[in-house]
Amino acid sequence: MPVFSIGVNTWVWVSPLTGEDLVRLAPKVAAWGFDVIELPVEQIGDWDPKWAAGLLEELGLKASVVLVMPPGRELVATDAETVRSTQEYLCRCVDAAVAVGSPAIGGPAYASVGRTWRMSDEERRACYAELRKNLTPVGEYAAERGVTVAVEPLNRYETSLINTVEQAVEAVGGIPGVGLALDVYHMNIEERDPAAAVRRAGELVAHVQVCANDRGAPGADHLDWPALVEALRAVDYRGPLCIESFTAHNRSIATAASVWRPLAASQDALATDGLAFLRDLCDRIG
Repeated sequence: MPVFSIGVNTWVWVSPLTGEDLVRLAPKVAAWGFDVIELPVEQIGDWDPKWAAGLLEELGLKASVVLVMPPGRELVATDAETVRSTQEYLCRCVDAAVAVGSPAIGGPAYASVGRTWRMSDEERRACYAELRKNLTPVGEYAAERGVTVAVEPLNRYETSLINTVEQAVEAVGGIPGVGLALDVYHMNIEERDPAAAVRRAGELVAHVQVCANDRGAPGADHLDWPALVEALRAVDYRGPLCIESFTAHNRSIATAASVWRPLAASQDALATDGLAFLRDLCDRIG
């Protein structure tokens, strides 16, 4: 049975991540006992991947990389230049993943977060066909380098294109180098049975992000964590469980993530409480 490593996203504290931030945060994350630190690439050049790889190696930390889709990054229902620049951005995220040793880049690699529009069934099928066409070169680029592009379904308030595992499998299943990133926060909103959705994703599960149903520390919530962990083991997922949350003290990220109040006694407590819960959970399930 796989033993899950536990990670935390630097968005718990800062956005965007810079090299200076990483120097400050990574030693704390390692000292607390995390296995993985999750590194968002908001803009290429915010932090240097080769330098980061050396820092993390010194600390004994593994890395995961997440992609970011603000307005202007689109792979569907847009112009050719926007598609090209988005593909270029995603390929540079793959390069960052290679440099720091991340097996995947995770995120909504299809449309900008917050972009929603109504679609008929026929229009949705056309969008999925367009997505497959435009994501395939990125997936092939990633596959050649041993990286998976993990496409993340988002909740209905953040996208209208891919909300569920079922939609994600329809949209990107079978594309070389492409899998799924499952975020428990979004699954709690969109999936009637999150554990069953994990099983539906099966071998496509390439990355997993976790938090409470309100974006707080995992375990301080109503979620059925044993069922989720058992489902992940059933599909032989071998990647990390990465805590993803955000701080209400950064104006831009608080607005983007709709975090209007503190979600724990402190951001450090959110991370360490979540780590303790996840370690205990995995130990109890065995």
